[in-house]
Amino acid sequence: MNDFRSLHLSHSEKLDATAFLKGTNVDLHPDHKKKKAAAQPPAKKGKKGKAVLLGLGLDGQDGHTRVTKGPNFQLVGGSKDTHEVMQETAIKLNEELKKRGRHLEEVSPKEFTDILEKLK
Repeated sequence: MNDFRSLHLSHSEKLDATAFLKGTNVDLHPDHKKKKAAAQPPAKKGKKGKAVLLGLGLDGQDGHTRVTKGPNFQLVGGSKDTHEVMQETAIKLNEELKKRGRHLEEVSPKEFTDILEKLK
């Protein structure tokens, strides 16, 4: 397979590098990337999205559909025992976040994992 592409332009023609390089494994020139990034509107600062913990139980076979919603979590499915474990974990997680004075969306993935390990 040949990743080489050739193009001949006259002096008056413009080259659209993105279109030309589409489908190749060639990186665009760093200056081209900067110009493209600058054309995008700046991200809004100060607003964080809302984080939601989603618990999904897959072992429910008794015909019941279990759903529990909280301020920052939604738990769906599972056997009675599994759903209870998910509920307990979500409640304890929120208690720990409250102790730390934090919200779920403010916690890094590492801190989130540390909290869950502590809850075991």
